Amino acid sequence: MGGFVCQTIAMQEPKLVRKVIAIGSGPAGNAETAPPTDIVFGIALKETYAFEDARYLFFAEGRERETQAYIDRWAIRKDREPVVGPPVIASMVESVSGFMGGKTDHYSRLKQLKQPFLIMSGDRDPFFPLKNTWLLYGRGRRVPARRPRASPTAPHRGRGASRILSGDLLRVTRVGWLNAE
Repeated sequence: MGGFVCQTIAMQEPKLVRKVIAIGSGPAGNAETAPPTDIVFGIALKETYAFEDARYLFFAEGRERETQAYIDRWAIRKDREPVVGPPVIASMVESVSGFMGGKTDHYSRLKQLKQPFLIMSGDRDPFFPLKNTWLLYGRGRRVPARRPRASPTAPHRGRGASRILSGDLLRVTRVGWLNAE
């Protein structure tokens, strides 16, 4: 939901947001938006993830070491938040459904964004297929973004994708994008 939240805050409170970075996101309210893969929510809503679940959601084939390290770190953490229960999940589903279904008129309002907008995505994201990154960028430059960055074999989430996406992010930010006024 982070990509949705950052887009919404940038539109609703533009004076609070100088720049926007959306990783693994897409636009809402567009009939062309590709849905998550068929099995993603069946896995994502589990209380605990088996190795294959974590690899599918957050990593990619061939990234078994990173997947196992994630599982190992998760097992030793004592400061975890409580498991998200059915009432919270129901609220999230309702919120995302309204957003994705166009109830917020979000897609037509994307052109209101004036902040520089960096869009990054992995080509193996089960939540937001790569097509959605290009829809967010949009025909006719829907948002004021540089050309989206698509990283090969990168998954959905920022942490799991950090080693893969960070090279692209560093290349973009080295040229002064984050420091520019």
